[in-house]
Parts: sequence; C-alpha cells; structure tokens
Amino acid sequence: MLSLTQFADLAAVLTRWHRATIWRQFDEAQRIAEELIVRCKAVVRGSATAPLPSGEDKNGAVVVGILARGLQGHADVLKLRSSPNWQGTPEAIEATWQALCDATARLDYAREFLQHPTLDAARRDLSDVRNEIDSLFGPGLYVSPVMVIESFLCSVCGEDHRRCPHMVGRLYDGVCCVKVATRLLRAESVDIVKVPEDPRCRIWPWNRTDEPPGFKDVCLLTSFRLDDFFERSAVLQRRLCCARSRQRAVTSRSRRRRKARHV
Repeated sequence: MLSLTQFADLAAVLTRWHRATIWRQFDEAQRIAEELIVRCKAVVRGSATAPLPSGEDKNGAVVVGILARGLQGHADVLKLRSSPNWQGTPEAIEATWQALCDATARLDYAREFLQHPTLDAARRDLSDVRNEIDSLFGPGLYVSPVMVIESFLCSVCGEDHRRCPHMVGRLYDGVCCVKVATRLLRAESVDIVKVPEDPRCRIWPWNRTDEPPGFKDVCLLTSFRLDDFFERSAVLQRRLCCARSRQRAVTSRSRRRRKARHV
C-alpha cells in the first residue's frame, strides 16, 4: 500500500513539467523533477520537526521519486535528440539509448501506481524515439551474459532471497525489494539474442569488426536501480554485510566438510 498525502500538488507539478518539455525547456524540466526528488527524500528519511512518516507515506515517496527520475531521463532523451546531428554520432546514439531504457523502466514502474495524462504523453515520446532509432538501425541484436552467482540477498531484510517473504518490485516501508548478487562464481557464456534481459546491452553497427569477425566495445553488463537516487541506509548495509558474512561462513564450513569426507 502507498499514500500520496505528502504530494497533494503532484498533478500540478506534472502539468508544469510537461509544459516545460513542450516548450523545449529541458533544463527547467529537469529542475522541476529534481525538486520533486528532494521532497521524496525528505519524506523517506523523516524530519526532526515533523511527525514520523508511515510506511505508506514512504512507499508513496519512493514511487514519486522513481517517477521523477524517469521524468529527468525523459528530458535527457529529448535534449540529446534535439542536437542537430545526433543521428550521425555513435556516442550521442548510445547515450540517448541508455537514457531511453532507464526512463522507460522508471515510467513503466510508476504507471503501475499512478495515472495522469502527462505520464501517458511522456511514455509516447519515449516510444517515438525508440521507433526512430529502430528505423535507423533495425530492431537490433543484444548480448546476454550467462553467469553463475553464489546467492542473491533481499534488499529489504538482507537474507537469502529464496527464503524470505519479500517479493521483487514490491515496496516495504520505503524500500523497493530487489535481489542483490553476493559473488560471481563464474561466467558461462555471452549469448547474442533478439529479446534481451537488459536492452541497454545493444550491439550497434560500429561495434562490428571484420578482422577477425566479431564485435568490440559492446556493453555486457549495466548497473541500474529504479531508486538509485536513495542512498541505502546504514542499517541495510549492515544487514547485507552480515548476511554475506554468514553466507561465506556457511560456504567455508561446507567446503571443509567436503574436504574431510575426501581425506
């Protein structure tokens, strides 16, 4: 559950942001979104002079903050696209694509909770830019690495995600649940796919090589969080560190037992 009582003026803020993008005032649009993020942080962290926010208030602030980051990314995309020669510059194309993927993920998440014509218009803008890129370079191919991870910890409680009650993508007292990888055991392969787990890992024409045939300078992994504007609390960091220590201890004991059986 979430509450938006701290953001009664959200509709007016969204309208103001949309007006700035229509007038191509992208810096102003980013400033409006940044002001919204500052307010979201204040709700989640609480204030010494204000009543403690409820879990629903914190959840609402996280959703609005994710939305605001998506609106910032939307303004980034339109600002990059407004450059006269953006289509002919690989760096500009790749930067636009990365910003497009990030903004799309955040707006899609926020739209599961919030409804407003501005969100629909912003999502259409991003779809138009994607269609424009696909018309230039085709639907594209992507790389998808196959890796073996030791375990995944829950970002809410710090326990093994397979044994905790929290669900990925849901909000718990102002924390968005995600799986946190502990340690990479090995990389199995890098596959080339048409439907990727992460669309940011796209192969562009300038990544192809003839001698030898293959690819170079392709993005294999990205680090993306919906709520990357919130610093993790010291409590959560301690939970994750303690959980990793317990995991290493269990693994170490297991290895010693296996070694003892072989002796």
